[in-house]
Amino acid sequence: MGRPRKGSIRRRGERYLASVPRLGDPKKRREASFATESEAAHWVATQLNRLEAGLEPEAPQRPGGVDPRGDTSDFEQVARRWHREHYVEMELAGAERQVSVLRDMEMHLFEPFAELFSLERDEGRVLVKDWLRVMSGREPLDPDSPLVRPGRTYSRETVTQLLWMLREVLAHARVLGVDVPDFLAGRSIRAMDPLGRPKRKAPLISIARAHRIAGGLHVIHQAVLWLLRVAGLRISEAYGLYVEDLIIDEDGSGYLLVADLGGRSFFERGEDGAPVRVHHREGGKTAAATRVVPLPRQLTQLLTLLVEVFHSDAVGRVDTTARLIPIIQSARGGQAGFRSALRRAAGESLLTDDELEAAVVAHDLRKGYATDLAWAESISDLLARRAIGHRAGNDVFSLVYTLDPRLKSHLTPVARVLEDEIDTAAGSLMVPTAVRPLFASTISDQVVERVNARLLAAGWLIDEGAPENGEPTVSVREAACILQLAESTTRRLFGSAIPAYKSSRGWRALLKDVEAFSDRNEGCWLLPDLAADLGVPYHAAFQALSRLGISPRRDSHDERVYVLSEEEAGRLRQAVEETNALRDRALRVHEAAAHLGVAESTIRHWVASGRLELAGETGFTGATYVTRDSVEVEGSRRHSVPRGVSAAMLCEVAGIDRAGLAGLVKVGLLVKDRRGSLTRDSVRRWATGYRPELLGALFDSPRP
Repeated sequence: MGRPRKGSIRRRGERYLASVPRLGDPKKRREASFATESEAAHWVATQLNRLEAGLEPEAPQRPGGVDPRGDTSDFEQVARRWHREHYVEMELAGAERQVSVLRDMEMHLFEPFAELFSLERDEGRVLVKDWLRVMSGREPLDPDSPLVRPGRTYSRETVTQLLWMLREVLAHARVLGVDVPDFLAGRSIRAMDPLGRPKRKAPLISIARAHRIAGGLHVIHQAVLWLLRVAGLRISEAYGLYVEDLIIDEDGSGYLLVADLGGRSFFERGEDGAPVRVHHREGGKTAAATRVVPLPRQLTQLLTLLVEVFHSDAVGRVDTTARLIPIIQSARGGQAGFRSALRRAAGESLLTDDELEAAVVAHDLRKGYATDLAWAESISDLLARRAIGHRAGNDVFSLVYTLDPRLKSHLTPVARVLEDEIDTAAGSLMVPTAVRPLFASTISDQVVERVNARLLAAGWLIDEGAPENGEPTVSVREAACILQLAESTTRRLFGSAIPAYKSSRGWRALLKDVEAFSDRNEGCWLLPDLAADLGVPYHAAFQALSRLGISPRRDSHDERVYVLSEEEAGRLRQAVEETNALRDRALRVHEAAAHLGVAESTIRHWVASGRLELAGETGFTGATYVTRDSVEVEGSRRHSVPRGVSAAMLCEVAGIDRAGLAGLVKVGLLVKDRRGSLTRDSVRRWATGYRPELLGALFDSPRP
């Protein structure tokens, strides 16, 4: 017998998402959304019984957990009925849009507008305006509004889409016969510009800048970068290519047939019309996206070598059904890893502060390609739009009469425009790099070694980090013992913070590189360790750095940790020692107040009037100190037996808070005198009946 089949229920927004395994493939699951947890649990139990009987789980009869004939006075019910009619029954948009619209409504509309249909027109308009304000980072106008500003603001375009959904729901409610006021009437009800969120200005990525970025990427990510920058592909189009989509004609010119999307998860309609998650989608983003793209000579050479290295076996046979972009971890993804690597490499490639105006994203590369075509005098607007995958125009001539039988020959100049610029700025698109992909464990070491050997021979890969001259190497486990870290943490360091390579014995690194990483802070102090050595709280040591004018660097591995040089640590150590010496001859304000039996404000008043003397030093914490001599003089000047006991002193000695003290005064167990102190008689009576051991601390302790 195998494992028992189990269902799951998790909360998403105000609803409960339930799932059970499929009958034929337990790794795939059927999901359904419900308004209450009990409904979700009942559906899960029913479907598990069907599985035990050998039957496929059924979708709930109420789509999305909502009855199509449900309560039309409920905003969520009406919204789900509109969504079902618009996207499920009429299929007026694709599955991707169907899923995203429902998710957006669940996150942003259902909860704030749950009571909208029960409001009058003016009340509803106030609610809508307050919602628009908080979505843009502003406070609501209604002081009693339950709406609160979210942790982030949303762009004007995003809120406009949500506002369109709200209008559609209100219009559908009127179709269903609900008497809903026109809450959104007028031109003023529209999205606002978000506060503190400047509009991003995309940087222009020249061929030269792209060449510098490529030096920080491994060869696979370099191929993606150049497909976006000098072929104008969308990132999903690059990951949707197969080897057979690369065409080399008899003249050696290269072309790509762009037709599919990949590299992430998409939604398509299944046989029953419900959205199904897929990781490779046939067809482009738009109808115009399916196209032929001519390639510059340099990119053709790069892709040819990529196919020879990654998609050819030992005897030279090419797998034409493989994805053109080699698989690193999973055939299902790749986009996320490239985006992260691009962001990191782009930041490391900066040469001037002018390039810091915006972070680089994948779409900026495609915009650079479009910019090159737009300013090329030899390329017509029609060819530029066709090459980028946009419609040439909206008239009949552009849409109907401009056919594509001669598209290949006419698009060739598009590639030729970029070849000269590539020769001038870079020479070759294969930028030598020492960065290596971290392949999945399912890819054998023999394959990895064969790929690396071919790349090394081609000069595309630099042999850095591999053992030379017989230098000793260590495994992940051995390095973890040296670094005193967990193996999982050490494995993440290999290839990033520590140069490493994958061999037949697993991941290896040079012993000297591991020791260099271990000794990166040799001769320095980590602030947490220094604070513990000095016997002071960490936050006090951290605050003292700015007072001492110390600007420590951050650890290269963990930016949350501050590293101090010996000189900086010595300055902090001296400041702590001086503070300890200061405490021998002075008291802090709260300590002086406790010894004299007065409030802290009284101590400050006496300091201002000259009755008490400041120590003239603040110590490394910046606190105010009063000299012990002046405190002793004040204590002897006052009555030897004080007429009262200060509230602060009683709280400190008895271990009670101000609220508890106020309660004792209120019931009459303690009595205050005219000065606000507690009378000695009442304190003595209370302590005698409550905690007699306090009497010695309250009345027999010596004065300072």
